[in-house]
Amino acid sequence: MTRLIQRLAVLLTFVLLGVAPSAHAQIILADSVTEFSGIQGQNNWFYGYYATSGVSSSFTQFTIFDINDWKESNTFPPFTNLNAIGGHPGGSNSSPGIEHWAVRRYISEKNGGLILQGDIAKNDLDSPTSSGTVGRIYHNGLEIYSQTIAGGDGIGVHYLVRLNEVALGDHIDFAIDPNGDDYFDGTRFTARVTAPAPSSLLIGCVGVLPLLILRRRRR
Repeated sequence: MTRLIQRLAVLLTFVLLGVAPSAHAQIILADSVTEFSGIQGQNNWFYGYYATSGVSSSFTQFTIFDINDWKESNTFPPFTNLNAIGGHPGGSNSSPGIEHWAVRRYISEKNGGLILQGDIAKNDLDSPTSSGTVGRIYHNGLEIYSQTIAGGDGIGVHYLVRLNEVALGDHIDFAIDPNGDDYFDGTRFTARVTAPAPSSLLIGCVGVLPLLILRRRRR
């Protein structure tokens, strides 16, 4: 009977190890595409622009939502807007002296580490003379990532950024910089926010099993 119990315990250990989340297992906290909304703050997403280039504190929420887009104005220019898959910044060439970056802001729902990933590419490919755009990510106002996308680059890049320390309520901004003029600057910029899957319960169970086996042997 003792040998049978030991074998069952070892078997259970392997089963638990087999189903325990790996170091790469993740929980999806937010998705800019599937959670896009015409309501500010829904699912912890806010939509707006930087009134001053690169200055997170100048973030201003859009007040106009038209069918599928948040936008700065009902008249153009400015062309600043956001939709489910990206947006369009406003360049100083369209509105002299004014450059507004289109910004999607996520408010953290947890403490700890986060993983940010998504795609950045051009949507407007009609002009070979476009100066392109720059996708930027800010954590509480500090730039942590930037990627320039050429005017004709419809493939773009897949990015992955790891944040080791994020506090509940921190803001993470996904900004589209016009990179000069805003001609044909429609840009795909998606964002998925994930966190490591909890595995403490299974690890605890696996750690206890050897102790049970040893205790059984001593008897």
